[in-house]
Amino acid sequence: MNRTSEETTLATPGDAEEVATVAPNPAIIDDTPQRDVDAKTARSSRWSEFWIYLASLTITTGAVTLILRLWRANWVPPFYNLGDAVASSAHFETTMEMGWYEYTPKLGAPYGQHYNDFPFSDDLHPAIAKFLGMFTDQMGIALNVYYVLGFLLTAVTATWFLRRCGISPAMTVTLSVLYAIAPYHFIRNESHLFLASYYCVPLALGVVVAAVAGKPLWGRREGAGRIRGVLTGSGAGTALIMIVTTYSGAYYAVFTGVLLAAGGLFAFLRDRRFARLGGVVAAGATLVGALVVAMLPDALYEAKNGSDAAAFIRPPQGSEIFSLKFASLILPAPGHRIAALNELNHWYNTNYPFPGEYPALGTIAAVGFLILMLVIPATALAARRSPSALGKQLRELSFLTYAAFLTATIGGFSTLISVFVTESIRGWNRMSIFIALLSLAAVGLLLDQAARSLRSRVRALRQVKPWIVSTVIAGTVLMLGFYDQALITAVPNYQELSAAWNSSEAFVRSLEDSVPPDSMIFQLPNMPFPESGTYNKINESDQLLLYLHNSDLRWSGGGIKGRPQSDWPVQVAAEPPAQMTRDLAAIGFQGIVIDRSALTDGGAELKAQLTPLLGEPTLTTDNLRYTYFSLQSVIDQVNATTAPEHRAEAAASITHVDQR
Repeated sequence: MNRTSEETTLATPGDAEEVATVAPNPAIIDDTPQRDVDAKTARSSRWSEFWIYLASLTITTGAVTLILRLWRANWVPPFYNLGDAVASSAHFETTMEMGWYEYTPKLGAPYGQHYNDFPFSDDLHPAIAKFLGMFTDQMGIALNVYYVLGFLLTAVTATWFLRRCGISPAMTVTLSVLYAIAPYHFIRNESHLFLASYYCVPLALGVVVAAVAGKPLWGRREGAGRIRGVLTGSGAGTALIMIVTTYSGAYYAVFTGVLLAAGGLFAFLRDRRFARLGGVVAAGATLVGALVVAMLPDALYEAKNGSDAAAFIRPPQGSEIFSLKFASLILPAPGHRIAALNELNHWYNTNYPFPGEYPALGTIAAVGFLILMLVIPATALAARRSPSALGKQLRELSFLTYAAFLTATIGGFSTLISVFVTESIRGWNRMSIFIALLSLAAVGLLLDQAARSLRSRVRALRQVKPWIVSTVIAGTVLMLGFYDQALITAVPNYQELSAAWNSSEAFVRSLEDSVPPDSMIFQLPNMPFPESGTYNKINESDQLLLYLHNSDLRWSGGGIKGRPQSDWPVQVAAEPPAQMTRDLAAIGFQGIVIDRSALTDGGAELKAQLTPLLGEPTLTTDNLRYTYFSLQSVIDQVNATTAPEHRAEAAASITHVDQR
């Protein structure tokens, strides 16, 4: 790469302050023709970049459509309904119905679900859910659209990052597509939807790479006026990226902060430029400030209502259980379409501890990762040589990769952070999506160099245009990477999902028609929420499934555990059936729903206990998962034998909620 090309592709708006430009004297020289040429060149450059982005978007759309088999999809139910995917769906449902995710009266009845008790800074995603809610009232449609949109947004931001690294157009398109369809994306899917929406990571790494290269992170746009120059300059871009990254998730904010600190220190020790170090510190301060603001509503809620220590528990060993491992990064991803590689992954994860949420990079990125792990040792052996521009870039990418890996690996700096700073950040394996982009950038730089070398050394290729050689190489890499990363487990079981959704939809509508508006329904078995584990292999988030159908019913499940107003169902569910039903009637519940899948005996014992008291179930889903018992007979008895004020006192005593 020549120097002119490097400055064009890597420069940030703030670089203008370091470039000395001598303008011709208009009194001596008429520069109108030159200005016209410059404007034409700028327009041509913008159009060239536009086609790169369009190509990335188009190919990513096709790749995602093929991998997910979107032509088979029913967009109304969520594409995934297991584990935390249900919690992600509930966030969308609450946001679209209530206007924000922090509170809904329809979960944790009668107290409601107060999500402030569970610290959460990922406000960007609920904000987008709120926006999508302007176009549809179907939670599942909005959720699925956002999931698919996440691939496209990632392709766009990855294109931006890779072009800043000076990678050729064809290779940029290929690598941006592969990054958008990284195994990480399909393994997270809608279960960890907010983590799967990692389109802010390339933006954050753009700032980090600029910092490690010693480039200015702050500055105003020259020739645009004082205010406009500030608002459109590199400083505004840095601040916006730090803020958006923070609101995309605390994990990505922390990872960005770690790499920013490492990169800034690296650049300072190399260049001894305090101004650049100050810019890095300012970027880090912006990141921290945004995180404080994002967490402020939860802090204010805690100050007003007291701490709920049981809601958010992170044991210290979590930072190592959910850490990175070298082997996990380079081995095939689970669900690989080549059976032997899929079996290799299964064998490894079965026989070795701590699979760490399966942070496989994919083969192309894994090759880049291995190369970057060799760059710094190789540089040390050739310490007397002045590195080329390519060597300098690879060394900087290598340093950031080492910083990411040594922080996130088992027993790495993440363990020290857990010991001395906070235990709240435990999923350090999620740093893999940062490593993946750094690794793909290294692949792109090296393949571009290989294309140039190949063309100069092979006589038959000297007459071939450079973009043709680059495109052929990029196309080959794209096909290999697509085949490697198109996991068979990424395809949702649309038919099964639709059947389950339609069954519970019919159940909820029938139940809604059979009880008064705003009726409270008690759910069994009781499963504290969130993160209480599994019940007969059913995740505790499954108690939210019926809530997703947007009825006027209020459910006992889903209250954030740790407060008496949310924990009372634990005691009531453990009472003898006769006492339990009377207490529920006094509180005001209209009936009981049993999730038979969450019980080892399919709910047989509960049914045998409740039938003599309540009669036969009045509703059952056609797939036999849910059964409903009406409490009306017990309600009539309680109302006939207990004065209203005594019922209210009993309800308040049990639930710790005064409903008067």
